[in-house]
Amino acid sequence: AVVSTQSWPLRPGHINYNEIFCSRLKWSDCQHGIVFDGLNCKWTGNEAQTTQVVLKALGNRPFIYVVDLKITQEEMINKYILRQEAIAAEAAQKAKEKRIAEEKEIEVEYLSEDEYDALTDEDKAIYDTKVMKLQRERIRRDREAQAERLRREQEQAELDKLKEEEEKNTRRKRGGNAPKKEKSTDCDSALIPLL
Repeated sequence: AVVSTQSWPLRPGHINYNEIFCSRLKWSDCQHGIVFDGLNCKWTGNEAQTTQVVLKALGNRPFIYVVDLKITQEEMINKYILRQEAIAAEAAQKAKEKRIAEEKEIEVEYLSEDEYDALTDEDKAIYDTKVMKLQRERIRRDREAQAERLRREQEQAELDKLKEEEEKNTRRKRGGNAPKKEKSTDCDSALIPLL
């Protein structure tokens, strides 16, 4: 369960936070583990007090791990992009190596009509099979490349959408997302025909 300490429905005053927190940790969604998304809580005062409340409530649990991440959403997105690019580059390299190996395996010498007619029926069948296999392989590679291109475009669209949402949130936090319009006067809104 992910527990957000920022949205605890508590009121300041003489409330025993440990009891409330202990009762929350007894819920079924916390039985297999708990993740706290931060220790900033307006009701406990500061992170140190929140940490004390959390540790008292956790009591004698066998495993308590702390991961302190100081990273912005933009940094996370950039790291994700770099990781996806590395994965894509590695996949492209593997695909290229595989294609080269398969092409060597299926090497077909293209014959002129006279050379083809000179082959026996058995050799013609073998040659035709190799050419068809090579053509199918090229079609398959083209489809894979197109699918990979579409996948990368979708990932890029998702990342662009995430960046756009982050920019919206940043603008909203700064106090507005669009410049205010000036009030229009009667002259602005009325059209006067000229004779």
